[in-house]
Amino acid sequence: MSLIQHVKTQSIRFKLVGLGLASILMTAATMIAVGAWQTTNFAAVTEDQVDTLIEKDLTYVAQGVYNLIKAQDESVQQTVGHNLNVARHVLAQYGSVTLSDERAEWNAINQYTQAANQESLPQMTVGGVWLGQITTPTWQHPSSMTSLAWSAARPRSFSV
Repeated sequence: MSLIQHVKTQSIRFKLVGLGLASILMTAATMIAVGAWQTTNFAAVTEDQVDTLIEKDLTYVAQGVYNLIKAQDESVQQTVGHNLNVARHVLAQYGSVTLSDERAEWNAINQYTQAANQESLPQMTVGGVWLGQITTPTWQHPSSMTSLAWSAARPRSFSV
């Protein structure tokens, strides 16, 4: 007995239940197929949108880094300019920089190996006066130099 003959012999109740069940199964299968198709489509659209957001974010970060570096460069250029003006002022006041025929003994220390080496170098003078030797890294600028540098770096006017 075939399936069609078997269905023909069943009651109307069985046929209606089977028809309802088949409709539910067909609807569910259609919904699953459409859902799978939309999920794939949604994933592709989402991936494109995420890529666009990442690109915009990277552009924003890169612009921020560029602006930070540009601001730092401008600050360093300004500081160097002020310090050069102080040096020009000091040299104009005290005289030019020269290397003397007299020599000074220096104890040079290799920063990596800590090996010490004696060196004899010409004395550096400003206006004919030897600058001397600074043997400690904690040496501070003379107060006149510090005040000159700060006055050159300070804004001329200040308002709130």
